[in-house]
Amino acid sequence: MKPMVLTPVGTVDGVNATFTIPSVPLALVVLKNGLILKETVGYTLSGVTITFLTGHIPAAGDILRVLSWS
Repeated sequence: MKPMVLTPVGTVDGVNATFTIPSVPLALVVLKNGLILKETVGYTLSGVTITFLTGHIPAAGDILRVLSWS
């Protein structure tokens, strides 16, 4: 099974911490500027909502991608 490469939907401005993906994943890898973030350290996932934690909130110009297996 191949992952889908997605761009989470949300405003990348250094303030907004909440982003969404189109469907609930079986597995997920979150990348910020090409670096993998660890769940519960850099972000949390609830359904289709990714919430970045303090210190990991994407700033303007950051590039977000997720690999999603569903």
